[in-house]
Amino acid sequence: MAGGLGKVSKIAVSLSIMTFFASCGSSTGGDPVDGINVGEHRVFVTSTTTTGAFGGISGADSICLSRAQSSGLKKNYKAILSDSTNDAKDRLSLLGAVYKFNSESEKEKIVQLGVDLWESSLLSAIDRDEQFNTVSGLVWTGTESEGRSGFSTDCNDWSSSSSADAATVGDTTMTDDRYIEVGIDESCDRSLRIYCISQ
Repeated sequence: MAGGLGKVSKIAVSLSIMTFFASCGSSTGGDPVDGINVGEHRVFVTSTTTTGAFGGISGADSICLSRAQSSGLKKNYKAILSDSTNDAKDRLSLLGAVYKFNSESEKEKIVQLGVDLWESSLLSAIDRDEQFNTVSGLVWTGTESEGRSGFSTDCNDWSSSSSADAATVGDTTMTDDRYIEVGIDESCDRSLRIYCISQ
């Protein structure tokens, strides 16, 4: 009889543990927010443009969050951007798959894991803005393909709109490393877009 009670107790404990983890969710489960699961990311290109003087990385993050909120998105969004002291690879929290949205209900995978944004080919170009419109052209990144600032330029830490200064840019139509580093810098008086990704 005692042995039977022991088995029942073990089953009860196992069920309790399973219930606990189920309630906590997993890195790829849970109720979707912004059309993605916990641990996944949504990415877009801003529908608006700016010169290289947008108030540093914090200014770019504010632009991303503002564009996201204007479209009813709820997560925190940050710019895929580096400056002289901050690498995009380190300042962004990237876990699971990354998706762009072609419509409210249609999403398309960009990479299987967030870390694959660096030194990997994309499955699809990041060419949709927060309103699902197709976007083609250059974006400010200040980032090399490895996800670091390295030898890239950044409009004096994103404070300059002078034609005498320049910054590293990416191309929204590309799926190789040129999506983030074209290889030719653009002058800071240009008006370009920014990549934004959920955290």
